[in-house]
Amino acid sequence: MFLEAHLRGPGSLSRVSQQLRQALDVPSGSKFPGEVITSFASELFSAGEPRGPEWAAALPAFIEGFSDIPECRIPLRWIEVAQKYLESNDSTELLKLPLEQRTLLQEALR
Repeated sequence: MFLEAHLRGPGSLSRVSQQLRQALDVPSGSKFPGEVITSFASELFSAGEPRGPEWAAALPAFIEGFSDIPECRIPLRWIEVAQKYLESNDSTELLKLPLEQRTLLQEALR
């Protein structure tokens, strides 16, 4: 996922989100999809992403593609909040997360 976004841009990630979803389609209760999205978020944060209008446009479709998987909801929320925070540099964006998650996200974005 990270390579797709890095090499072809965030818009490509949103365009292939359904294909990615099918590739990660595993039996209910599997933690694998959540681990993949968490790893993707970690790679993004390490690269100083997601920031910019391309990410703002691409993330809704990407999030929609995975939001019905319970194990993906927290990392998807982190990616969404991180994008808004990195775009605006407004720390009140981080207040949308519970304290424990906010602290972890701030550490990941450093």
